[in-house]
Amino acid sequence: MANPGLFFTTMAIMLILGRALGGKLLDLYSREKVILPCLFIYILSMVILTFSKTLPMFILVAADLGDWNAFLGPALIADALDRVGSSAGPAMGTFTAISDVGLTTGPVIMGIVLQSTSYPDYVPVPGSCRGHQSWLFPFFCEQEGAPLMIPAVLCK
Repeated sequence: MANPGLFFTTMAIMLILGRALGGKLLDLYSREKVILPCLFIYILSMVILTFSKTLPMFILVAADLGDWNAFLGPALIADALDRVGSSAGPAMGTFTAISDVGLTTGPVIMGIVLQSTSYPDYVPVPGSCRGHQSWLFPFFCEQEGAPLMIPAVLCK
């Protein structure tokens, strides 16, 4: 891709549109019905990105990732807030702290992995991580006393 700015511009436009228009979707459907498809969209996007050779394929991936970001974040936060009752402050603090840890350590770890592999070998790694999360999602939703934050954020 000659101009990576097109990828990120498309992703940003879809993110803005998804957040602006997606509120109704979160009101119409339960959080679980939004969270799991978002995880699968992310996996599919990473698979498509791995094999993308043309600009339209990159734009498709950017649009999918923008939608994923637009819907998943608000769905997770709304679900967490629905579950915690009057403890919204600590729940949001925990949620953002875990997000910040992932946003800061993920690129460092994946940068190390990327140095020892090629880029096409690296791309499936985030998708496979989401795949494991998608596979575990129903399990954690059914468990009483499952690990802290996972059921509180992901399932009712």
